[in-house]
Amino acid sequence: MVIIKPFGMIEKTEVPLIEITGGGLKAEFIPYGASVRSLFVPNKEGGMTDAALGYDTLEEYVKNDGCMGAIVGPCANRIRGAKFSIDGKKYILEKNEGNNCNHSGSAGLYMRLWDFETGENSVTFKAVSKDGEGGFPGNLKAEVTYTLKDSSLIIEYSAVTDKATPVNFTNHTYFNLSGEGKIFDHIVGVNSDFFTPSDSENIPTGEICTLEGTPFDLRNPVSLGERLKALPKGLDCNYVLKNGGKPAVTAYCPKTGINLTFETNMEGAQLYTSGLLTERKGKNGSSYGNSSGLCIEAQHFPNAVNQPNFPSPVLYPGDKYIQKTVYKFSVK
Repeated sequence: MVIIKPFGMIEKTEVPLIEITGGGLKAEFIPYGASVRSLFVPNKEGGMTDAALGYDTLEEYVKNDGCMGAIVGPCANRIRGAKFSIDGKKYILEKNEGNNCNHSGSAGLYMRLWDFETGENSVTFKAVSKDGEGGFPGNLKAEVTYTLKDSSLIIEYSAVTDKATPVNFTNHTYFNLSGEGKIFDHIVGVNSDFFTPSDSENIPTGEICTLEGTPFDLRNPVSLGERLKALPKGLDCNYVLKNGGKPAVTAYCPKTGINLTFETNMEGAQLYTSGLLTERKGKNGSSYGNSSGLCIEAQHFPNAVNQPNFPSPVLYPGDKYIQKTVYKFSVK
């Protein structure tokens, strides 16, 4: 079931709130950034918990940083030196984080109004990143479909381009399985033996290293409160995922009994405990900041366009970018 309500205005354009109920869940989406605003999932008390952080007003989405619930692209995460080369041709991007480009700079689709159409229990958002915007080559046509089915939020992405260009979409929802407060009690596990270590600018060095003996090792699920004692700036790590077998990532909140499993066809997942999120007001008077939410972001490896030993994120004309990510909820 789909209900469309007014949510705000951007430059005389009405922006709706799209409420979808299906698969035992209820979610709210907005076309600004093709964003997830709320995600209500069953808890152990028989009620529903809103497990996604968000804002009360459209103005807050436009004003605040953090990509709250948004689709990030055309190239998520950081690109070193805000530059890259494809087939010998150099491209210069905007520097919006020191000397680097993060989340595509002003070309970032999380700051755009997307077109949309709804289905019975889904919404599809469409946007175009034009050739040269932010320095990225190619007219990139992107589609993202959110579907509520079988207790899951399913996100399916596709994109085509008329010039070779790096493409790396992800969703930046901050999950809090308690509904509010800090996420220290969340028990998190990752089905991964390796990660891509980063430098002081939070950009991978190009190595792929074992998790053994590092504070990033989540192969055996552990409470975030315990693990973050060894990570004062929070968790912000790209994991090299295994194919098949156990879920790629699990998260469980004892307070609500909500269990989340994450699956994707991508080779990487960035886990981020909102360590850079400044203090701010969220929905219904909530307070957000460091450790208020857990992002589980399916993606190519960060800065892969500049690392020949990483799987390539470059999309060529005639090919199609396809990504599918599933967040499945249950009660334990």
